[in-house]
Amino acid sequence: MISDATTQLLLASFEEEGSELEITRHEQAEQIAYDLGYFEFIASSKSEITNPFDQPNLQQSWDNGYTKSAIDNKNRDHEILEKQLWENTIGVESHQTQYSLAALSLFNIAEHTGDTQIEHRAKQLAHEMMSYNEESPPSPERQQEIDQFLSQQALRLSQSIDI
Repeated sequence: MISDATTQLLLASFEEEGSELEITRHEQAEQIAYDLGYFEFIASSKSEITNPFDQPNLQQSWDNGYTKSAIDNKNRDHEILEKQLWENTIGVESHQTQYSLAALSLFNIAEHTGDTQIEHRAKQLAHEMMSYNEESPPSPERQQEIDQFLSQQALRLSQSIDI
């Protein structure tokens, strides 16, 4: 796809400057770069990703796509976990399922709270919960902290909806 964007720029250079075809080819190249940036964020788990383009307009389009994807997919872990739960573990009573359900609840709390401290702590606990399984359960102290945090949030929720 990188070569597709570069090819469009090369073809644009053969067109009459300012012509509709030249403009269209530039737009196509920029759209390809944008799409590559967008899907790079979704496909990558790496912390450092490099922009593959040399041309400034394509670099900017790729960056715009990557940034847009980061915004659109900010709750990606939450969505992945929810999909996995519904597809693979619904109706299964295992420790892993319970940890995953707790993580999903924590992600939901983080998504809907207005308090940044609670959001941060809920996400932190959710990521921890995703790493636990039957062979590697949380320590009793950690389990107590998780239970306490969830019960506090349940109490706040019930008070806010007047149960």
